[in-house]
Amino acid sequence: MLTVERVAPPPEVAALLARAADQAAMPAWRIAAQRLAGLGLVVAIVFGAIGLLDLLFGIMDRAGWLVLIIGASLMLVPVAVLSVGGEIRAARARQGAAAALKATLAGGQVSRFTLERDAAHWFVEHEHGVIHVCAADAGRTLYLDLSSVADDPRWEDWYRSGRIHRRTWRWYATDDGVLAGFVAEGEPLAPNSFQQAAGRYDPDDGGALFEWLGSPGDGDVIARPFAKVDAFIRKALPPS
Repeated sequence: MLTVERVAPPPEVAALLARAADQAAMPAWRIAAQRLAGLGLVVAIVFGAIGLLDLLFGIMDRAGWLVLIIGASLMLVPVAVLSVGGEIRAARARQGAAAALKATLAGGQVSRFTLERDAAHWFVEHEHGVIHVCAADAGRTLYLDLSSVADDPRWEDWYRSGRIHRRTWRWYATDDGVLAGFVAEGEPLAPNSFQQAAGRYDPDDGGALFEWLGSPGDGDVIARPFAKVDAFIRKALPPS
């Protein structure tokens, strides 16, 4: 069962959130400069390799170099403009998230989640991580999506290592859904992996569950009893 309390973040959680805010607040011009520097390095390596081959074997004349430079410019300038523009837009979005994090820290309150699990739960892997579903209370289901492509410590530090398979989970989150301080403790529980029970891995299994639940987000509490979710998952299992 899931309980949620409003508390002051402990020092280690406040430090994690402050670090996340500082990283998100990186100026757009700095990110754009980093992207251009990376693109420039690639161009320098390519032209350096061509120049070395030309020096050794004389593979290009002056006209060839002129065509190469003009062609590369026509191709690279639009790529650079689009890439930098995208990074600037993303940086502005991150700066908004950083401001929200700093406001949360100034307010001094976050949500503390405590999840007491039992054998009634499922892990369903998909191509970008793993879904975990269990009872939030008697009539609702908690949906968690542990991401393998985002910076998600639940996946890297807990799920992949097998340390997550414990009865009690605790974590903190801001009102914008930024998670920090996840721990799993207490007595061990069976993993209840759908893939192990089904004897196969198919990323569409996670997608089917996601769509059937109404495309929830990580941490959403769904107004369906877990028994119905469990029945839906078990329908996809081969006959025992």
